[in-house]
Amino acid sequence: MNTQTIVSSPLRLSLLGGGTDIPHIINKLNRGKTISASINLYVTVGCTSLPFFRGIKLKYSTTEIVDDIDSIIHPIFKEVLNYFNYNLDNYPGLEIFSTASIPSGNGLGSSAAFTSSLVQCIAKHLKNEVYSKEKLLELASSIERNSGNKNIGFQDQISSIWGSFASTVYKPDKIEVKYPSKEWERGMRDLIEKRGFLLKTESRTGLSSNFIEAHFLEKNIEVYEQILNLAEELDITDSTFNEQKVIELLVESSKISKATKVRTRLVEELETSLKDAGAIYTKQLGAGGGGFIFCLFEKEPDKIPPNLKKLMLKPKISNGGLRIL
Repeated sequence: MNTQTIVSSPLRLSLLGGGTDIPHIINKLNRGKTISASINLYVTVGCTSLPFFRGIKLKYSTTEIVDDIDSIIHPIFKEVLNYFNYNLDNYPGLEIFSTASIPSGNGLGSSAAFTSSLVQCIAKHLKNEVYSKEKLLELASSIERNSGNKNIGFQDQISSIWGSFASTVYKPDKIEVKYPSKEWERGMRDLIEKRGFLLKTESRTGLSSNFIEAHFLEKNIEVYEQILNLAEELDITDSTFNEQKVIELLVESSKISKATKVRTRLVEELETSLKDAGAIYTKQLGAGGGGFIFCLFEKEPDKIPPNLKKLMLKPKISNGGLRIL
């Protein structure tokens, strides 16, 4: 057992195929594909052993101090500690903290980054185990579903664990993750970092799976198939980067995917304002109900209206995925 362990994971920028990583959709279409990026916004989780304290201290957006796992309110903390059979009769007291660049509920995969970080942190801290990417993906996804977020996909965990750009093909019994060619990675990085912005709207309330219930997925199965077809047109292992094709696919996919999201009035208004300011592409990230909008401009914008600029940040690509610090 370690004295202190800290693990950090990047957040996710969904580019193409979002939603086709959900098991219900994978099983219906017999396949899925996502292309996503990891960005320089992070969730960090730390564990400290407390030899003179009998109990569990949890510090996140609130603080919990409890005598046993059953008394924990936060469902993912509870599920993870139960999975690892943490018991105060066998271990000293434990303090766990979680901190994030961006609050949860913003469409950037923070719940998956938190769960992945927490699972690896506890495994390393209590058992001195470091999981493979594939094992951590399996565990983190299962634990998050068991904690109540039942209709989540896999791409958020993949972005947090693998890092950089990832093209992932899903089959009912298999997941295959590929990194891009150097040329494609360089071109896409330049496009995002020079001409891309994230714009904050209101935060979503509740779990992301509340916005992607099974009957809603079933209703939109043909839409998800169109989204999948567009993702399958792009091969990030190509030896060249075709910027025009990438932008065309992003724009078309964003238009189609609106049918799968819960759209708020503020999101609609901000997307219109972005287009008036020169954006050639806007996409509401996540399942809906708020969150961030990702946008691209034709060229680096000279002037962005102050009412938009105060809500915006420039993302950078995170080369690495989950790290034990």
